[in-house]
Amino acid sequence: MTTEEYLERRKSKNWNFFAVVDLDSFKNVKKIHPLKQKLVKEIVEAAKEDTYLTDVVKEGIEVYGEDV
Repeated sequence: MTTEEYLERRKSKNWNFFAVVDLDSFKNVKKIHPLKQKLVKEIVEAAKEDTYLTDVVKEGIEVYGEDV
């Protein structure tokens, strides 16, 4: 991504990054910055094992849970 592309996309609320993990790893993979996708994947995998957690939200983006 060039600097100009970044500056233009920064104004938009519809970010779509490229995925560095499988797209089915968690919800909204392309909305999470590529440098954080692996970390979020680990968090979601841990959340799936915890019966008390129902949703995981990172910076306003739901990455795990039921759609309402």
